[in-house]
Amino acid sequence: MLENNSLIYIGEKGWEKKIEEEIARSEYTPVIFFPVMPSSDGQGIVKEKGKPLNIIVLDTNWSSARRWLYKLGSMDIKKIELRTVPPSKYYLRKQPKKENLCTFQAVTSLLDELGTENYGSSTSHMNELFDLWVKSMAKERGLTFP
Repeated sequence: MLENNSLIYIGEKGWEKKIEEEIARSEYTPVIFFPVMPSSDGQGIVKEKGKPLNIIVLDTNWSSARRWLYKLGSMDIKKIELRTVPPSKYYLRKQPKKENLCTFQAVTSLLDELGTENYGSSTSHMNELFDLWVKSMAKERGLTFP
């Protein structure tokens, strides 16, 4: 569904070299997707650099993500965040803050926000499947939600 993606486990032996290799890919502009200030507008970066984004997503809990963000901060990579944060659809676990989203919803929201060509219907379909999964898991756990 999404082309040109790779999975790097931060903390695994050799992850720093893998990240550096990803960042060095000259056909892309590397950015870290994380809600911190200062952050840049993803579309603005694409227009400024004239290259598609290579989005680094820290898929972990919030405290670990902040720690890894600090370690990656020395690599001089711009940070991007959502301009508009939708309400969370993930009711299986309480988030530390109201505007925090699970990684899946955050990434699909970012793709929608960036207007990623050819992925509009894909992200819509992914969100529908995500909603069904959350409802199914909630039912299994005996949880109710709005």
